[in-house]
Amino acid sequence: MKLLTYAILMLTTAIFSLEMISAQAMETGKVFIIGLDSGGENLEAVKISNGETVHANVNSGVFFGDGFVVGMGNFEAQLTIGVKTNKGGGDADFYWLAVPVDLMLFYQVSNFRVGLGLTKHYLPRLESRSNIFTRSGTQYDNSDGDIAQIGWEPTGGNFSIDLRFTAIKFKEKNVSNAPELNGNVIGLYFVGKL
Repeated sequence: MKLLTYAILMLTTAIFSLEMISAQAMETGKVFIIGLDSGGENLEAVKISNGETVHANVNSGVFFGDGFVVGMGNFEAQLTIGVKTNKGGGDADFYWLAVPVDLMLFYQVSNFRVGLGLTKHYLPRLESRSNIFTRSGTQYDNSDGDIAQIGWEPTGGNFSIDLRFTAIKFKEKNVSNAPELNGNVIGLYFVGKL
């Protein structure tokens, strides 16, 4: 899938460049993103004191991001850096944490936008303040992934509501034969433009 994503990004970049050559005005601005992802491989499931089972999933949780957007005509490029976290409560008291950097290219058609992009997750890890998780304190290698996104933007609006799919794998750091963990997630995102 990475090869296809790179090919589409290169084609989109070429088209974006051609649009720049035409005498259209380029618009720049800031963007902020709030999202909620679900999915990812279940690392561990434990029962906490109230009898509830808590799951620690790879790459699922809340995303907060900030960045820049450059638009020209129907095309838009977006670069963001964010924080992805998934916190479990009770005596589990764990969280998944990563710092994603995303590069997205979008094409706007009427009130809809379709985008593809690349993501790099830095410093991914699972932490817990209790000893309930056997994998607490596990760090993972920085990981590359792909993003596909479709969104709705109201006419004249400065925001969009997007559905995003992220395909990514994580591998435990400093473990030679560690299996890759599936971090594929699907989420709902609010993208605001300033």
